[in-house]
Amino acid sequence: MVCCVIKSNYLRNIILTKSLWEIWHGKCCSRMNVNYRYLRRLKERLHHNNYCNISLKVVAPLLVKNEPTNKCLIYRAISGSGNETDSDSEGMEDFLERSFIPEEKESVHDILSPNTEDPVVLQLVSTSSVEEVFDVIRENEFHIKAIHLAHSVLALWDLQLSSILLSEKNCVSGSAALIPEAFVAELLSSNYMTKFLELIKDNYVHMSPDELACTLLYLGKMGFSDVLESKDENVNLLMSVVREMFQACETKLNTFSLPALSRLMAGTRFWRHSKPSVFDRSNCYDTIEDIVLQRIDHCSSTEDLRLITICMAHLRPSIGFDSLKKYKKYVADVISKNSFSITDARAVLRAAAYLNLPHWSNLNVDLMRKLLLLFEGKIKELKPSDIVMLNHLLKSQLEPAVLVREVEKTASELLQKKKDSIPVIELMSCLVQSMTPSSKKRFEGTLLEWIHNSCSPQFLPVIFSVLRHLKTSNVHLCDAFWSHTLNYIRAKPAVHNGFRLLRFCHWYMHFNNNLAGTYHHHTFESCITEILLHNVAKWESPPWIARGCAFILAYCRKSSDIEVVLEMSRKLIELVPEFGPEDCFMVSHGLNIAVGMNRNSLKKNKNVMWLWSQLARKLDYWSEEQLKRPGLSLRESNMIMKGFIERRTFNEKGSVIQEHVAKYYDNVFKGHQTSAANSCDRLTGLSSRTVRDNCSVMMGCGWLFCESVEWMCEYIIEHGLLLSGETVDRVVQALFHLNHWPQDGPQFFETVSQVLNRDKERIPGLSLIQVALGLCYFNSLPNSLIHYIFAVEFLEKIDDEIRFCYAKATYPLRVRHSLMELNRAVCLGYPEVDVPWFHTNYCKGIISTETTLRTHIHEAIHSLLLELVGGRKEFIQERAYTPYFHKIDFLLVLDEFKKPVKPKIITQNDVLQQKLTRVAIVIRGPESYCRHSNKARPCLRGLPRLHERHLQLLGYEVVGIPAHFWDSLQMGSHEARLRHIRERIFGQNAEDSQKVT
Repeated sequence: MVCCVIKSNYLRNIILTKSLWEIWHGKCCSRMNVNYRYLRRLKERLHHNNYCNISLKVVAPLLVKNEPTNKCLIYRAISGSGNETDSDSEGMEDFLERSFIPEEKESVHDILSPNTEDPVVLQLVSTSSVEEVFDVIRENEFHIKAIHLAHSVLALWDLQLSSILLSEKNCVSGSAALIPEAFVAELLSSNYMTKFLELIKDNYVHMSPDELACTLLYLGKMGFSDVLESKDENVNLLMSVVREMFQACETKLNTFSLPALSRLMAGTRFWRHSKPSVFDRSNCYDTIEDIVLQRIDHCSSTEDLRLITICMAHLRPSIGFDSLKKYKKYVADVISKNSFSITDARAVLRAAAYLNLPHWSNLNVDLMRKLLLLFEGKIKELKPSDIVMLNHLLKSQLEPAVLVREVEKTASELLQKKKDSIPVIELMSCLVQSMTPSSKKRFEGTLLEWIHNSCSPQFLPVIFSVLRHLKTSNVHLCDAFWSHTLNYIRAKPAVHNGFRLLRFCHWYMHFNNNLAGTYHHHTFESCITEILLHNVAKWESPPWIARGCAFILAYCRKSSDIEVVLEMSRKLIELVPEFGPEDCFMVSHGLNIAVGMNRNSLKKNKNVMWLWSQLARKLDYWSEEQLKRPGLSLRESNMIMKGFIERRTFNEKGSVIQEHVAKYYDNVFKGHQTSAANSCDRLTGLSSRTVRDNCSVMMGCGWLFCESVEWMCEYIIEHGLLLSGETVDRVVQALFHLNHWPQDGPQFFETVSQVLNRDKERIPGLSLIQVALGLCYFNSLPNSLIHYIFAVEFLEKIDDEIRFCYAKATYPLRVRHSLMELNRAVCLGYPEVDVPWFHTNYCKGIISTETTLRTHIHEAIHSLLLELVGGRKEFIQERAYTPYFHKIDFLLVLDEFKKPVKPKIITQNDVLQQKLTRVAIVIRGPESYCRHSNKARPCLRGLPRLHERHLQLLGYEVVGIPAHFWDSLQMGSHEARLRHIRERIFGQNAEDSQKVT
């Protein structure tokens, strides 16, 4: 079956009586108004007449009450068709997944010809096959009107959707996967198609703006824009007609109404990448931008706002910051002049989505927050599609957090109602981040069933988004998704070129990264690599080449492909000057994956590793130059720094590049905050997203930017409960690990405690333990949080997280070790809470696995200590441990006269009664230090400083020996090292006190 509606005899063979066919088409499909009641009646009549099993197979998925996902698919497939707001959802998928959730909308047939009595239009609306559409046109060929041709395109679009609806199995495998492509191919091969296109060519000049816009939009939506360039006469005629129609639109743009203009702009989304090109994007977009900006001055309603936003969204490649500034003022004016009602929800959400575009979202934080807070207390009144859109914005912007619980509660209530029109998967995506591990397991089962039974290409972005946040360890679920995605790519040649294929590459690389590199779909990797190898040589765009080569470097597995890897690496080195920040990051990410996968055939090849190191160095210097560039956005600078962190494997010891890059980044961040201050608020440029990205950069490169951190702390104090626990957690961990005390500490930690107490059940167990450890360091851990963590319920939650985690090799160890650190910190820092120490056996197990090998620093310090104690080994205890199992490299015990005594026979009572001093000598490697932007020397990180405090609480004097200081020129001689050790242990002017008698 190529297409069940084109070959209408197929359905007529299934539904034998014409009356039943009329029930199906007239009641169920006419004007795309689906009615479950008629579907039920049709099934009963089919069953009553004992028709063949295939008839029930076609209709049954629409009717099974206990399978809402199947029914949701059908509703979604047809709900977006022929509606006034179709342009609303087109082209927004870059920053907001498209939603086809059913709503009561007016048919485009009715919009073009409201209350029409034109017999030709009425015939076209009621057609049930392509043959009937063409028959109507053929019968009226000599007195055809432009409006008739526009309605004929809409009728074909309706039939295409019906063909999808009636396919035997709507999934991405087999012939049913390509029903849109098959539909278009069948149309282009039709005997009457040439005449039909010629009629459009002869009559488009008489089309109104609405008719022109609808015709171009729905031709594109049907898939004609994806037809590859060929010698076929109909294809060439089609492209010629579309090109002339766009030219006609350009000449009469000033006559387009806002609805028509928004529909035209939605149509350009489909045709902008067609081969050959059918319109001049630069001239067209510039003209439309001027018109839209002029219309802004005369628009004031929220419906106008929605239409203006659609136009601006499709113009976004050419929109400048001056236009953005005017649009923001317009949005603020509309919101202030109109009292917000729930009917304005779609317009407000669209405006927020547009302002949330990645390359300028940090400039629009305050306005976006104001728009989203309009929904506080009103989310229950929203349509399901609007709830899904709002949830997407909250995930992207990470605030305001006060809406998150309301979204989750409303989504949960909608799912419990089990209505036929509920978009199950999308609403479940609203709940995925707050699900318990056991709930996620059930959700995985539902999602796997959905992929196997009901997954069509339009759902791939939705499922990908859900899987990313799910972070599942279910290999079967991941395999099912990527197998379906690969089948879709294989079956659709139009996807193999350029940005569409690279989007799937981007998905896979980041999905793999989200699962800590633990998941691989080897068939997907090898097949996509082969397609890329075939296409990269033909590409001229540096961004495309960068992303394609990055995937090849990351996942090219064959030892025979070493020459390919070498060629790709050389190509990348040549193109580095033409890269943008995202290209730099993707190449760096590909290198990191390639090195981390431990492919011996590549890592042992000296030519490969040399070229990769050269590529990394060139990207480092490129990053340094880019960070000096004026006008660099925060997003671009964060992307450059993330790329630098991805390349840290190639960082040479002692290189100054890292210091230069870090300082330039700090200047960029401070520059943005200074410019924000000039616009009236010093914190205007900050958002939860910016804060989290900045914290990730600082922790990744080991640099703390003091002014930036203080601004982030002020941001948290100012916005408090509008922020999420995850954002606050990220800032506290950065402060702790990089050892910085906020200037307004008391107020900052009070705000942090309020947010954490509110969100403690939503924050992952490991993150909550780690942030609690950080608060211990700052002496600001609230007792309520201690009691919550050290309770049976929370510990059981941790056990569930470990059981269902994706990184089985590392996550359980991280959780257990972090819990031990927190247990120790609470026992020593908060003894009044009376939390028991219950990690003795765990620590003993860790000690038993530690290596006894000593570094050159250990050897040198041991020999110096022997020299200081007169060669008496019994006075030096190596690898000592406190009762809470802090590791001490060397332990000395001194009496009240600074004379060493044997440490192994000393008890706690002896220390108190004999006035003994225990000296803990701790050797600290490079990992124990970070850099502060306002200090010349490395600073001790928070965790080693916390351990030092614990040792002091236990009665030890701590002598820390930095490895970088020990190996410095200052400590180059034996005498300098001996003098340093003597002064640190015995104090200055104590050359005689350390002598042993």
